[in-house]
Amino acid sequence: MTAKIVEVLAKILEGLKENFSIEEVTKKLKTNKDFDEQTVSAALGLVFDKFLTNRINLHKNSASVNKKF
Repeated sequence: MTAKIVEVLAKILEGLKENFSIEEVTKKLKTNKDFDEQTVSAALGLVFDKFLTNRINLHKNSASVNKKF
């Protein structure tokens, strides 16, 4: 299962690198039938978690910089 998630992550990143939206990449993965919906969902969860974690960290860092002034 882990290997399949890594494959899906690679496909997601490849699609994003080619400037496709996350919705387009997801739709393509689901219609392709190479991966089941649970695997695609798990991979997307990891991508969104990483994205949100980075956004929160950026927000915290910018807030701490503003407090110094």
